[in-house]
Amino acid sequence: MIEYVCGFLFDVNEVDVVLIRKLRPQWQCGLLNGVGGHIEPGETPYEAMCREFLEETGVDIMCWRKYTSLEGESYRVHFFYAHVPLEVLYQTQSMTDELVEVVSIWNLTEHETIPNLKWLIPMALSMNAERAELFAITEVSN
Repeated sequence: MIEYVCGFLFDVNEVDVVLIRKLRPQWQCGLLNGVGGHIEPGETPYEAMCREFLEETGVDIMCWRKYTSLEGESYRVHFFYAHVPLEVLYQTQSMTDELVEVVSIWNLTEHETIPNLKWLIPMALSMNAERAELFAITEVSN
């Protein structure tokens, strides 16, 4: 099973989010997604999230919270979110060939994001440490 991480960095007012305009894989080309990638051997999902975000944006975020995982037959994706002051969002920059963008969550449209962002971002925004439990989602093929 291949494991991945994906994170959404929000400002403390939950208006803006850091996303990345994907070039790979082909089905994501040109679309916005959370920042993330493969978990390397020996890494925990949290460690991979910290590393991937730093590698792709140049900003070291240590306050990630896992809120769900999505599992299919051959993969598992661990999803994280974090809140930081707005000025930290604007410190992010593209460190790879994929463009890092700070986007208003109110301006996101389905045609410019990967399909599952329409529920992953609201789910992340609904998390509250006092009432939320970790979600686990399993993809079932027909």
